Amino acid sequence: MKKFMRILTVLFIPLFMATLYNPVDASWLSKTLDKLDRALGIPAGTTTTSDGTMKASQRGERWIEVSSNKYYTTYVDRRSLEASGQAQNRVVRAHVMHVFTPLGSQWIGNTSGGNVKPDVITVSISNYPEKYTTTNLDGFSKKYYDVHGNLIYDGWLNDTDDYIRYTPMSEQEQIKDTLFAMFGWNY
Repeated sequence: MKKFMRILTVLFIPLFMATLYNPVDASWLSKTLDKLDRALGIPAGTTTTSDGTMKASQRGERWIEVSSNKYYTTYVDRRSLEASGQAQNRVVRAHVMHVFTPLGSQWIGNTSGGNVKPDVITVSISNYPEKYTTTNLDGFSKKYYDVHGNLIYDGWLNDTDDYIRYTPMSEQEQIKDTLFAMFGWNY
């Protein structure tokens, strides 16, 4: 019996040592969820500061696509993306960029009241972080640029919402839901 125990001990020592030196992730669920998050483009984590705000992970591209329509694609700036609050007082703030399609560039020019010409504007970036709450969106004026990066107009045009309450299933509400989900606020 002693001989058998010695043999087992000798056989299990390398196995025991291997578990000490190799990192082991026994959770298949966490691996699967991480792969799913990477496939969906969701950041791997957020950081929380002492004042209760959460910042988005700085890994990945600076601009994160959150919505698209026939006029423009909407992106948020990862560097300014932050969340705070709890329950019905949740808030996400971020600079917003619209990259206009040719149709969108024509539309923004035609509806600008003569402030810009059609087919000139290609990009707009909010002057201040826009505020998405559980019930409404507070937007800010934007800077509008042409294809060469020249500032064409600074102010309000039709792609900017000053203050709106979400309409169910609207593009703004879907953007809010996407931004909230980036911080784990799925409800």
